[in-house]
Amino acid sequence: MIRSIIHAGGESTRLKEIFDEPKALAPIGKHTLLWFHLQPFVKSSLIKDYTFTLRHRCEALEEYLNRLKNEFRISTSTLIEPKPLGRAGSVRLGIEKGIIRVDDPYLMSNPDDLVPIKIDQLVDYASKAERDGKSS
Repeated sequence: MIRSIIHAGGESTRLKEIFDEPKALAPIGKHTLLWFHLQPFVKSSLIKDYTFTLRHRCEALEEYLNRLKNEFRISTSTLIEPKPLGRAGSVRLGIEKGIIRVDDPYLMSNPDDLVPIKIDQLVDYASKAERDGKSS
């Protein structure tokens, strides 16, 4: 099983004039940016544990994540940054707090990463690359 880290803690500064909530909650029709972002993950059935790094307006995101957790039947945890740490900083904080396990494989992404990706093919590719790298 693969775990996921989704960085959803930014301030959404470029959207502030039209949307003053976290970018992950930006509406697209009847759903949110985050909902669409999670579709390939959920459909793959390969990822069950999702860690969300949060900071800006984290309460709104946590409330929404509780709804998604039930809708998608996934396990979620949150990592709230006390100040902007950046992606690597939030991962380090997660490791220090025991939320992120260094020996487990993770797929990291951002809610505005909307690409038609097949998670199983990505996992196969990464596994092959790891095997090929170890054989040299």
